[in-house]
Amino acid sequence: MTPRHRLFRLAVTFAAGNRPAVADDAIALATDLLLSGDDRPAVVELTALAPGTSRTDAAPLIVGLLGSYGIEVSAWPEPAEARALAVYAFAHESLPFPDFDAVVHGTEVGDAGLADLLRRWGLELDPAVRAGLEERMRHLLRESA
Repeated sequence: MTPRHRLFRLAVTFAAGNRPAVADDAIALATDLLLSGDDRPAVVELTALAPGTSRTDAAPLIVGLLGSYGIEVSAWPEPAEARALAVYAFAHESLPFPDFDAVVHGTEVGDAGLADLLRRWGLELDPAVRAGLEERMRHLLRESA
């Protein structure tokens, strides 16, 4: 997974608020970025946090890191913001399906075609068929944007 993909994955999990260790994820990503030579202030500041830092304490630094890469997210996003970010990241930035599904599962998707693909994905056991359904979902979301 490229650093850009990891940044979008972090943005989605941060916005969704469904992962308690999101600060640890951000610290690990920032450490990897620093080791690869990216020493922008937002990266350095995050690496200074201790593992186990709370989301509340890390939020401004996570928002700063993401913003330094052009990924805008609020410190305390509403569900609609998390959903919009997940849809964009899944359609355009190769967000893994489980991360996308964790945000949209159980919500009104608003598109009958997408709802059908999500339903079929949930019933399917064959990984190859699931991958094909995921690609069709990505295509549908790119076309509808």
